Order: sequence, then structure tokens, then C-alpha cells
Amino acid sequence: MFKLFLGTVISGITISLFAISFAMQQSPESGHFMPMFMLVSASIFATMHNHQFLSLLATRLLIYVAAIIYIPVHDLIITSAPLGSEIWLHFFTVVFVLGFLVELARNFVSSYSDALKNLMDLEAKHEQVKMAFQAKTEFVGTVSHELRTPLTSIKGALDLMNSGVLGDVPEKMQSPIKIAQRNAIRLSAMVEDLLLLQRIDAGRLDFTFERVELNAFLQDVVDRFLPFADYKGVTVRKMVADEDFFVDCDEKRIEQVISNLLSNAAKFSESGGKIIVGLERFGNYARISVADEGIGIPKDTGDRIFEAFNQLDTSASRKFEGTGLGLNISRKIVEAHDGLLSYGSELGKGTTFFVDLPIHHDEVAT
Repeated sequence: MFKLFLGTVISGITISLFAISFAMQQSPESGHFMPMFMLVSASIFATMHNHQFLSLLATRLLIYVAAIIYIPVHDLIITSAPLGSEIWLHFFTVVFVLGFLVELARNFVSSYSDALKNLMDLEAKHEQVKMAFQAKTEFVGTVSHELRTPLTSIKGALDLMNSGVLGDVPEKMQSPIKIAQRNAIRLSAMVEDLLLLQRIDAGRLDFTFERVELNAFLQDVVDRFLPFADYKGVTVRKMVADEDFFVDCDEKRIEQVISNLLSNAAKFSESGGKIIVGLERFGNYARISVADEGIGIPKDTGDRIFEAFNQLDTSASRKFEGTGLGLNISRKIVEAHDGLLSYGSELGKGTTFFVDLPIHHDEVAT
């Protein structure tokens, strides 16, 4: 601040002395248009650009105002002009201009003060939002951890009962136990998704990157998915790519993304539907596609489909189960790989999701 103040004083005095020396070379009757124009312009410039530091603005304006007043007062003194002369008119014109400069400075300072207050209010609200988000994240993490242990016990007990290890289950109990087991699986999956989402939002999700060839990788994922596809009554086919694609990725996390897309495709397809898994080059990316013949997505949905807890069907009696976390988690995983998760859809005809992953740079070069 001392250096700024010193620079302000030196530059202000330099400009003022130059304007005064310019005026002294002119006759008092000339009106000193050029030196006055220089000083007024310098004052306006200072008002516009020094209002963040009121002390510096006041110092600079005092120097310029002193120079502006000095020039006509000096003319009045050396000429002893009568009140009705043109030199007095120049003096009153200067006084009017000074009033304009003071009002201009006041308006700029007032506007800056309002903007500063709004910025401080915005920062305070931002801090409140951050605290609320942190509290929400901690709450979700705590509740999810507390739910995991009893859910694991309930699911294990139901699995034992269904397996027959504890003896034959009476026929009347078989259906309720299967329903309970299915719901326990759903709740367990939801808790795992919540914990994963909480780790992603907190920046604590670790990735282990390794070189992966996508053709073989996708075939393995599809093969593991086939039992679920058979259960849903849909067929899955992988289109063989013309070339090998190598990417650096966390194989477990990308498998989670593809499995989620396959699960959604099967869930939203009618019995007898087809799912096509494709792989092709898309610029410097390897594009994985998962296409179904299901119900499709409305055109106005946009990126809302990737929001957490988003469900296209929000009614209490919706047909399709799910937490609305899968696509949100999948997009964040893909983005952590410098990739992109997108989709194209036509209502009633099906949806295709695209996972674009950067091809390893050696493969791009070839």
C-alpha cells in the first residue's frame, strides 16, 4: 500500500505539473482547454480505476482538483479581472466541472460498494452451501455404513434359508422369503451405490489404471452378463471391432459402467428384445456403444438423466425399479478417465449409450 500511495502521489503531481506548465505558456484569455482537458480526463480515469482503494482515489483527486483550481485562480490573480470578464466565466466553468467530477466519483464508489456487498453475500451463501453439502455427504456416508452391517446379516440369513442348509422351507413361506431376499439385494445394492457416490463426491475414490484391450474386455463383460440377460428374456450380441483398441483405465470401474448400461438396457427392454454392444474408433477415442430396443428417452430429458436420484418415471407406481444413481456414478467414473458418457434415443424405439475413452497415445500415433 505504501508503494501504491507513493506511486499515486508521484504520478498525480507529475501530470498536474505538466498541465500547469502547459497552461502557463498560454494567455489567461485562452481558457486553457488542453491542460484542463488533460486534468479532467485524468480525474475521470482515476475515478473509474482507483475506486477499489478510496484513500488512493481521494489522494489522486485532491492533487488533480488542486491543479484544476490553481490554473484559473492564478489567472484571476495576475490579471485582477473584473467579475464580468471571460476569465471569471472560465473560473465558474471549472467549479461546475469539479462538481461533476465529485458526483462521478461518488457514483462509482457507491456502485463498487454495492457490488462488493453483493459479492460478500454471495461468498457467505457459498460457504453455507458448502457446509450443507459436507453435512449431507457425511450424513449419507454415516447412514450407509450403519445400514450395511445389518443388511449383510439379513441377506446372509435369507440366502441360508433359501439354500436349504437350514432345512426345507415350508411352501407357504417360500414366496415371502424370495420377495424379502430380492428386496434385501436391492437395498444392499443401493447402500453400495450411496457409499460409492459419497466417496466420489469427497474425492476419495481411488483408480488403478492399467493397459486394457477393449475387444477382449467387452467380450468378458458380456459373457458375465448373459445369465441376467436370460433372466430378463433379452439377447445380447457384441459386434466385433475391426481393430484392437488399447486404453489406460481402471478395469473394475469401467466394467461397472458397462454392466450398469447393460442392466439398464435389459431393464427397459421388452421380453425378446435385443441389446447390441459395439466398439469403434471415434477420433482419438475408442467408442463403446450399448444399444437397446426399449422404451427410449423423451427428447426434452437432456442431461437430467445423469443427475443423482433421477428417475424418468417418478410416480409411486412406476414399473421400473432403481435408485437413479447408476448413470450419475457411471458418468463421474468415465469423466475421471478423461472420457465422455453420452446417449442418443428415440422414444418407443430404443436408446444407445456411448462411452468414449481416450485411446492410448501409442495406438493413436500408429
